[in-house]
Amino acid sequence: MPKIIKDLKPQIKQAAIELYETIGYDKVSMRGIASKLGIAVGTLYNYYPNKDTLFLSSLEESWLLTIDNIEQHISKSDDPEERLLLLVTTLYEDMIERKGLGKELFSKNSDHLDSMSHIFSKLQDLMIELIHDYNPDGFEDRKALTLVMAIGHLIATFKDAKEKNIEYLMSIM
Repeated sequence: MPKIIKDLKPQIKQAAIELYETIGYDKVSMRGIASKLGIAVGTLYNYYPNKDTLFLSSLEESWLLTIDNIEQHISKSDDPEERLLLLVTTLYEDMIERKGLGKELFSKNSDHLDSMSHIFSKLQDLMIELIHDYNPDGFEDRKALTLVMAIGHLIATFKDAKEKNIEYLMSIM
């Protein structure tokens, strides 16, 4: 009978994310994750069949938390500009916290993008709605896509200029 440890899944995800951030996706192994947790590799496989599944599960959970954070923040205001600023700021901060984890994996396997499409669709719908409320011009879908891509590039290019980056992002919306 497989060994199941109560409440181990969150610990597994956290250990995996820490390793991904520290040594990079390619260098992480199921054995390394198990070792970090002090559990047998077989125990880890009882929860996740491979590191891709574990990584995607962790990334999905992270993006769902981002969407929840955005929804909580924007619910505090009725002002379209403030709501959009809250979305941009929250998305920016959460992407910094994620340290580009998704970019490396998705660049190697586009199938992973498909498995996350329901989350990206939910985020896109939320973004389109807020952008439309702020500046309805028929380009809301393009602006939403541009916003996500631009945040990633601005974080990488202008690491220490968060306020300026957010100011710029708001100016193009």
